[in-house]
Amino acid sequence: MSGTTLHEAQAQLSAWKAASLAVAQGQSYTITHGNGAVQTVTRANAQSVLEQVRYWEDQVQRLSTGRTGTRMCGVIIRDV
Repeated sequence: MSGTTLHEAQAQLSAWKAASLAVAQGQSYTITHGNGAVQTVTRANAQSVLEQVRYWEDQVQRLSTGRTGTRMCGVIIRDV
């Protein structure tokens, strides 16, 4: 996600983890996103909440390590 800071990603991760806990306890949870959008999740949304937690964990990890993209490495083997 371009333009997201580490602080913003950590805030999103915290919000989604709180939602996960509430959903696991059979409650609903309301998240207000940075752009002002409001979303309410319930137990029926458990898979969606888990996907968001994983996404934001990945974003926090990526931003914490300073990596911004996929690293590729190539090897050419030659028989001389």
